[in-house]
Amino acid sequence: MPDGKKRRRIGFRIFLAVLILLYASLILALQSRTFADFYCGEIAPRIANAVGGVMSLIPTSVNEICIAALICFALIFVILLILLIFLHKRETYRRFVGGCFAFLLVVAVLWTGGELCYDAAMMKSTPVRQPQTHDFDELTALWNFTIAQLNTLSNEVDRDENYHLIHRGDAEIRSAVDASRQKLAADYPRFQYAKPPVPKAAVFSAVISKYGDSAYFITPWYETVFTVKAQNASTYPSIYAHEYSHYSGFYREDEANFFGHLLCVQSDDPNVQYAGWLDIINIVWNAIKQDFFGHSPTDEELDDPAFLAYCDATVWYDSGLILGDKTGNYKLFHKERGEENVVDEYKKESDLPEAAAKLIRKQGQKYFENLRAHLGEHYYDGAVQLLLDYYADQLEPYRTENLSNEKE
Repeated sequence: MPDGKKRRRIGFRIFLAVLILLYASLILALQSRTFADFYCGEIAPRIANAVGGVMSLIPTSVNEICIAALICFALIFVILLILLIFLHKRETYRRFVGGCFAFLLVVAVLWTGGELCYDAAMMKSTPVRQPQTHDFDELTALWNFTIAQLNTLSNEVDRDENYHLIHRGDAEIRSAVDASRQKLAADYPRFQYAKPPVPKAAVFSAVISKYGDSAYFITPWYETVFTVKAQNASTYPSIYAHEYSHYSGFYREDEANFFGHLLCVQSDDPNVQYAGWLDIINIVWNAIKQDFFGHSPTDEELDDPAFLAYCDATVWYDSGLILGDKTGNYKLFHKERGEENVVDEYKKESDLPEAAAKLIRKQGQKYFENLRAHLGEHYYDGAVQLLLDYYADQLEPYRTENLSNEKE
């Protein structure tokens, strides 16, 4: 049986081999677009299927538990370092502290390397489609087209006696997305290799929500994790499809939004289709406001008569109903009809102490600002351009000048 030194030597060699492989991949991804494309298209989806399949057997979010455990371990390590001042003469204690330090170093190096590889592949790989520049009239046509789909599907989806949407469960959503990804696999081969993962509920749901996120996909464990807020939203199928797109090697946020949308609208389930269109109207609406005003407008600017006239010329939709469908809060819908809102599906996210919530929100805002600057045109809102490209040959009837003046 190997002695202690020999075991440490073997462990060090294994760690060194993994480290060399990891950072060699990082260097290749940074230097070679061909390798980055190969990694995103061939390697990443297969790893996701293998590792994610094993991780799916664990019902809890492994990533969150590991982060919590590491934070606790790091705090304990600080205490151990302080105690080292008094116990430095004890060789056993010094070895123990040294082992703890080595463990933290190994975790930090491997975790950082994995995230850098992910980041390099995301930034260096070839975009699925280079977004084209579209004018404001085409953007308006996309808005009209989107609302037309919502108006049609709104009458086809399953609702209860109070006209509230009937949400799909995890198994139903996973099955619907799997059927859609098989349809898309002919045009987008990455979907051939990775089946939709088992969705997990976030352990620290309130923290993630206050951070400004509703779901995440994490590379070390290849999990898809969702907050309570996301799971109670009518757009949950689209949020799930977005994270699955990351899981399949589509790392850019605009691409994940785009494919999250396609995976939903390709479904045979009208509720899943509806979720896709509901999820996309936010970024289309934001793009319209940004283009119309040249900046993000204030509430007062949104009341500008010229902008109100523009909105009045677009396709009509039931704002009370769609607002309820998006949030699960149907108060406006029932109020406009003089009805009592008997059932409110909206489930409030858990509260955090105000000081902690402010700190978490601040850090989240910094993260998303950095992400936007880092990704540039491939940020979340870039999906609008991808959608304009994809639906270009269907938008002509939805240009303002081609619409009927009659409101429904």
